[in-house]
Amino acid sequence: MDWYISFRTRRTDKLEDDAHRVWTWMQALAPLTPALSLWRPTSDSRKKAYASPPITEAELTQRILDAETRTELPIFTCSPTFVGTIDGQGSKTLISFNLPEPGDMGVSLEGGVQLSAAIDASEDLADAIMRTSITVLAPTIGTMNLLRKSAYMYGGGPAPFTYSPGWKMFFSTTSPHHAHALQLATRTEPTTHGTLCTFGTPDTYPDILDQW
Repeated sequence: MDWYISFRTRRTDKLEDDAHRVWTWMQALAPLTPALSLWRPTSDSRKKAYASPPITEAELTQRILDAETRTELPIFTCSPTFVGTIDGQGSKTLISFNLPEPGDMGVSLEGGVQLSAAIDASEDLADAIMRTSITVLAPTIGTMNLLRKSAYMYGGGPAPFTYSPGWKMFFSTTSPHHAHALQLATRTEPTTHGTLCTFGTPDTYPDILDQW
């Protein structure tokens, strides 16, 4: 399966502080599985990317700052790093700023073979990735989903909660969708500012969330 993990949170006052939070998230995920243990800078060449040494916080920060300077708009995205130890099987990050609303920051891991296989093999790992990300990023919403399944839900239109529907989802207590999510969830885990919800299995979550 091809897993995609994403979170929406609020930005800090400085881009450097946003970068530090992304770095902290990367470091917190690293001990969970070998698939998340080695973060390197992206490159226009796969060979060069996989030959690169681990990315540093300074390099990550500079890449994010450079992405901002390349646009005249307040909205921008970048993919400064990827993670994985097996050549060609890594997962790339995607970081967005001021999307969909000013002050928002999106942090995503696009599906890679190594990480997806590790998640397939262990629901405990899936929960740990979500739990760790929730703790570090303090998101308003988050998801772990299969793109090929989620794309065909709700008639191909946006989900009622305006985020990608997933097997594992986080809703903050301030979300207007929090209570309904708890009603549909097959398993819940309270956090400091919301709830981590599991909706069935990787095969059945579309059927459950289609009832929203």
